[in-house]
Amino acid sequence: MSDTERSSPETDRTLLDLLQQMRKTEMKEGDAAERRTVFEWWEKAFGQKVRQWRKARDWSQEYLAEQLNLHGFDIHQTTVAKIERGARPLRVSEAVALAAVFGMPALSVFYGPGPEQEPMSEQKMRELMEKLEEGARHAQEQLESAAKHVAYYEAQRASMADAINRAALEADRDDDTSEA
Repeated sequence: MSDTERSSPETDRTLLDLLQQMRKTEMKEGDAAERRTVFEWWEKAFGQKVRQWRKARDWSQEYLAEQLNLHGFDIHQTTVAKIERGARPLRVSEAVALAAVFGMPALSVFYGPGPEQEPMSEQKMRELMEKLEEGARHAQEQLESAAKHVAYYEAQRASMADAINRAALEADRDDDTSEA
């Protein structure tokens, strides 16, 4: 990313504040089922983490299920597949057992990207786009206004330079006529 493509810290902060405000609004609106999807993101993220760890070890879903069975959990390969897709709710004990099977601290399944990367609803994305477009229009208006101010002062400066030049020429003519 080049320096011109990078956003400023103020822009990043404003965008982050806007996203957080939208999330709070999204949490207040809608029915309970809609609000629940915000929390279900964690199950999908957890499943992705399990899949990452499993693939990094070159384990099959079947082998992972066998390891969980050794820890006292009656889990089949199909259950592992559902967990990895985020399609099956997890009990806390299962999450801790999965971390143990991989030799990871129990809370490490939640490390990494957090709720700030949760998916937004299509409506919220449209609202964000409208606010971004509004911000761009406002910045464009400010830029045009600044350009007009610069043009005005440049014209005034050129006019003043011309007036000074004419006054100097007239003074030189007066000096020439008084000497003659």
